Amino acid sequence: MEVHNLSAFQNAFRCNTTRLGAYEVFGLHVAGMVGESHLAVVSPDIGRAKRAEFFRQRLEDILDRPVSKGLADKQRSTGQIPGDLFSGDVSGCTAIILDDLISSGTTMARVAQQCRERGAKRVIVAATHGVGGITALPNLTQPSIDAVLLANTISQTAEFVSALSGRLTVLDISQIFAQALKVEMPDKRFP
Repeated sequence: MEVHNLSAFQNAFRCNTTRLGAYEVFGLHVAGMVGESHLAVVSPDIGRAKRAEFFRQRLEDILDRPVSKGLADKQRSTGQIPGDLFSGDVSGCTAIILDDLISSGTTMARVAQQCRERGAKRVIVAATHGVGGITALPNLTQPSIDAVLLANTISQTAEFVSALSGRLTVLDISQIFAQALKVEMPDKRFP
């Protein structure tokens, strides 16, 4: 589910594999929570731009209306981060920052702040894997972040869920796995 490095994944196995993504589940949930507000999908870095674009297109299909896009990136040089790049118009939008995982939450907090500084009315951060758990809380509880969406690929502690009360939604992606099994192994019977 939502592998971090697709090339490495494809080269790691000598058997059939299926790439799974949570775009549909995230898209349907976002569509239900944003109403008619103008949306922008923001990639937190250049390496994730294609993933964000796929999600943006899927969201447009679900909503049957245009969805803007944005791109953030940071320059790393000799262990320092001297500047930030942001491209796109999020003014007046609900900005959805999409990534495959949240570890420390630093990137999400930085990009959420950039979106706010550029006029975003609301900021939602979404990631398939909540890897960081409680170590990400200082960043995910920043006032620039209104909502956090995670898939249920990694169980979260009660402390994490409680600290993000009112902001956190964990989405069930089990149907994606079930559908993949059904397509890949249609003649197999499961109890």
